[in-house]
Amino acid sequence: MGIVIDEELCEGCGKCVPKCTHHALRMVGPLAVVNNKYCTDCGICIDYCPSDAMDLTENVVGDTHESEDLVPDESGVKRVVINADNPCIERAEEGCDDCHSCVKTCRAREKKLLDPDFQICLGCGQCIHTCEGKVLHPRNSLDKVLEALQSGRTCIAYTAPGTRVALGDDFGEKPGTNVEGRLVSALRAMGFQYVLDVNFAADVTIIEEANELIRRINGEGTLPMFTSCCPAWISYAEYFYPDLLDNISTCKSPIGMEGALIDSYFTKFKQLDSKDVFTVALTPCTAKKGEILRPEITGTDAVLTIQELSSYIKTYMDFEKLQPQEFDSFMGTGSGAGAIFGNTGGVCEAALRTAYHTLTGQELDAEVCEPLHGMNDFKEITLKAGDVEIHAAVVNEMSSALPILDSVRNGTCQYQFIEIMNCRGGCIGGGGQPLLREEDEFYVKKNRIETLYKKDQNSACRTSHGNPEVQKLYKDYLGEPGSPLAESLLHTGYNDRSSSVKKQPIL
Repeated sequence: MGIVIDEELCEGCGKCVPKCTHHALRMVGPLAVVNNKYCTDCGICIDYCPSDAMDLTENVVGDTHESEDLVPDESGVKRVVINADNPCIERAEEGCDDCHSCVKTCRAREKKLLDPDFQICLGCGQCIHTCEGKVLHPRNSLDKVLEALQSGRTCIAYTAPGTRVALGDDFGEKPGTNVEGRLVSALRAMGFQYVLDVNFAADVTIIEEANELIRRINGEGTLPMFTSCCPAWISYAEYFYPDLLDNISTCKSPIGMEGALIDSYFTKFKQLDSKDVFTVALTPCTAKKGEILRPEITGTDAVLTIQELSSYIKTYMDFEKLQPQEFDSFMGTGSGAGAIFGNTGGVCEAALRTAYHTLTGQELDAEVCEPLHGMNDFKEITLKAGDVEIHAAVVNEMSSALPILDSVRNGTCQYQFIEIMNCRGGCIGGGGQPLLREEDEFYVKKNRIETLYKKDQNSACRTSHGNPEVQKLYKDYLGEPGSPLAESLLHTGYNDRSSSVKKQPIL
């Protein structure tokens, strides 16, 4: 038995993909493809196909209906390229049994990454989660962090939204449990003098991004505008879509903004010498380790993933006995909009809330953005804000982004605002999160997303523009959104790296 897909009938909507809990379905270009190696013949995907392109048949033999883009081919590629100088991922010298799982994972995401003529690593770390030999790991930054903690410098940690709903997975908590208080406590126990919340910087990102979107809609810039929070997506665009770099928001990611604001705003008001400060971002994302090396991203000295922090806690602490603590009050308060940055669709929704308020003076009903919820590879919404109509789309996983990228390239794109995340589910599915069994992945990610939305719903402030700490930042320091100081600290540019794509050794 097996699923067959009629390519002539397939509309490329992607609705079937998130319904497959065994990850047998992927979008490759404009079409859905099935990997019958993982398909269980449950037929759920058939029920969600609006074009009747899918059917269950007995005529499938072996993997004949598995896309050749999902498996190692005659090119001889056995492993993804993880060079010794890769800042995001490292491979153990021994233990690899050439199972090809890393290749399958990478190729399913976007075939260009494993072209026989070259191999490019975006640093996303998804190969870590499918490595059967467990020889792939986030690049170790823990030793550098521990050295700094023992150096006498002022050490500051700041945590990304998706970290608090994943750390507990490694300590017997129900998947998706919010362990924010114990996370803060663990970081303080390590020796950090200050523990801040990147949700604060996520709110600042939204203030800048929403205003940038409005300016572009009013004719001051290129449309559509892509989000800029995901470093793997940024790298992909620089390598393969350099002609679309003007479409990417100039806003730094929340990590980029947090580091810049600590280096300037925080140290100024805390009367600290920035040269004596060591800053550490705790993220779900391995690609952030590469992002902080970009010359325009300042103020962050190291990135730790949840996997790294978890290993330290298991060695030196009893996580269950940690007493919950709160973030520091200065740059430690984020809104509900900042919290949902951690999941797919969250950045888009947060930006639309603030853009709507800017355009109308009113708050957007949260229910309006429900079409952006869930783990579908593609989601869309049309928002009427006064005289302005905003068409927005959300995609996660690079393979799902290709049709919309190509539509922008050929001038047929109907959207003005597009969120792109490299990892399925958004940051909650980052390469630095706790390892999951493949059969549990959908359930765990779903729980993490639900918890972030609950945090949003229960927040006293659910909008970035309503965050009192962010309002104080602009009043006391930045001035207006897009001010010269804001542009200098919070905005960036991108580089055409297509010419740097060189032939790599076939592994």
